[in-house]
Amino acid sequence: KVSVTSPLYVGTRCAECDKPIAGRVIKVEQNQWHVDCFKCKHCGQDLEHVAFYTKDSQPYCALDYHELFSLRCDYCNTPIEEKSINALGKHYHVGHFFCRECSKPFDESSAFMVHDGHPYCEQDYLRKFGHKCMGCGEYISGEFLNALDGDWHKDCFVCADCGKTFSSNSFFVRNNKPYCEEHYKHSLRQSSAKICRHCRAVIDGRSVSAFGEDYHVNHFQCSRCNKLLSVRVPGMWQEGNRGELICKMCARR
Repeated sequence: KVSVTSPLYVGTRCAECDKPIAGRVIKVEQNQWHVDCFKCKHCGQDLEHVAFYTKDSQPYCALDYHELFSLRCDYCNTPIEEKSINALGKHYHVGHFFCRECSKPFDESSAFMVHDGHPYCEQDYLRKFGHKCMGCGEYISGEFLNALDGDWHKDCFVCADCGKTFSSNSFFVRNNKPYCEEHYKHSLRQSSAKICRHCRAVIDGRSVSAFGEDYHVNHFQCSRCNKLLSVRVPGMWQEGNRGELICKMCARR
């Protein structure tokens, strides 16, 4: 701003009243005003000796300029006159962008998490909205997978016995825990699962029983000649040594 008395401005017209300026003149950017005409465009306050701003080449006092044109803080809805924080598509005074739960303030470099459009620090977000890993029991903050009606860290979804990751997308389940095929069968052997007398493998499906032993349906056969037998015709077979299953023909030999 320049306030001068100079013959250079003789004949210059005032940007406010459009009348010729003679004598003292106030010059801002490319415009000139009579001293008495240099007033706030909004409230009419004399601006010769106070701070002012311009908008579209028009002068405004500081209060009206900020009220009319400055960004507004989304928290307090008052103008932001100095530094601001831009987050979530909104603007905030420094100190007015904070965790909704604990009020910890965030700055431009702070990490935060969002729920329903509101910012939270990581600790409060996980406590209120986070999912715990079914493997380690810790909160999950990054990538995860969903299995067995729960969420898992990718590194935690492993065989419950050997701790190795699964080579494919398939796994076996026992007591709501994942197992690789090898250790799934091993765990069944250690439990009350039925074991086929003939092949010693776990029976996952249908089975038949005789003399206190269990068999796969297709393994219900004579232990000597391997002839398939029918559980519905007990007259075709009998018990041999140590509970073995033998057909009548082999028994007669």
